[in-house]
Amino acid sequence: MKFIAVALTLMLNAASITTTSGWTEPKSRMHPAANKLNGASIQRSSNFPVTFAPCADGATTVKEAAYNCLRDWQPAMTKYPGKVVYHYDPNLPAEKISQIREATNFALTRTAGFIDFMGFAPEFHMFVHTDSEQKCLERFRSWKGTRRLTWIFDTRRGFCRGDGGNGVGSAIPGTTSAQQKIYSEAGNGWESSIYNIMPHEILSAFFGVASERRLGSQAVSLEVGQLWVFYLGSRAAWQASGIQLEGDTREEYHQGLLPAPGAATWQPTVRDRRFCPQGSSMRATRCGKFDWPGLMAEHPWNYTVMDLGSQYVTAMFGPEWVQSTLWPAMVREYARSNRGYPIYQARSKFRAEMNRVAKLLWGGQWSDLENAIDRYVVSESKAAGVTGLD
Repeated sequence: MKFIAVALTLMLNAASITTTSGWTEPKSRMHPAANKLNGASIQRSSNFPVTFAPCADGATTVKEAAYNCLRDWQPAMTKYPGKVVYHYDPNLPAEKISQIREATNFALTRTAGFIDFMGFAPEFHMFVHTDSEQKCLERFRSWKGTRRLTWIFDTRRGFCRGDGGNGVGSAIPGTTSAQQKIYSEAGNGWESSIYNIMPHEILSAFFGVASERRLGSQAVSLEVGQLWVFYLGSRAAWQASGIQLEGDTREEYHQGLLPAPGAATWQPTVRDRRFCPQGSSMRATRCGKFDWPGLMAEHPWNYTVMDLGSQYVTAMFGPEWVQSTLWPAMVREYARSNRGYPIYQARSKFRAEMNRVAKLLWGGQWSDLENAIDRYVVSESKAAGVTGLD
């Protein structure tokens, strides 16, 4: 099976809410007032929104509001302000190079919130591999930024092998990386993989690099917030790419987020303790134990929760709110609450932190957002034919 492996490396250089379990569609609203947080522009509201974001453009349902926001999401930058370097397999056809550049540029120019928060645009390296394992390894060793990333050369993970896996990691100060594998002759095909996976992976990497810039480590981003929070932002980029680059209709877009019909194996909720932050610190373990494989095995699975959650947040706050407002507030509160503790040894209470973030942003509780997402996920899952849900 021929495959194409793509590695992305960033280098640091210099919804109406009711009091019952029912679901009611929100209405449209105006922009909240803009504020500043640690140099990053944030959108602060006096209460949790009960109407759609301005970009919803008169929509009457969440899926329509999110679709309109993603369809019309234009980048704040015409060109990514940081350095972008491509490391190509010489056998890669020009058509595929063009597609990779298009998807990369689409995602990178939609990172203005992260760049505003960090105060600079990271250097970005893209590796594309279609030839032998040996050539792949040589390509990674050819640049100093990946030469010491030991996870790439770990034969157990085998990123350069046709049957290999992938991973995330950084072995040198000042870098953060994410990577993906894209099959050209299997699964959803090359174009779908590039346009769907790559924007998500690029935006996901920026959560880590923003944390490294502010906290000193990209890995600590997995303690700052739950992975589903990352995906609220990164999946919005994937969904926007499908709409703008592949021409998905509103129904095609929404259908791609829904679970398959069948009996539920759990009551899907972002409050599940398996969604807790990763790490061995007191802060993480007091929340619960992160269990990605367990969530993957559920129906509806974790991606349904995160994709529909992203759709809801996009409809209510717009596609850039997570990176420009929520994540900066979370990083700031994490740093404040754990000042004086060694890195990876945070001792604050996670939910207390999140409640302070919620109070700052909309004057309420973190559970406002959790409950709103849960209600929407359950409502849409029931409509898609999932049975056994409360």
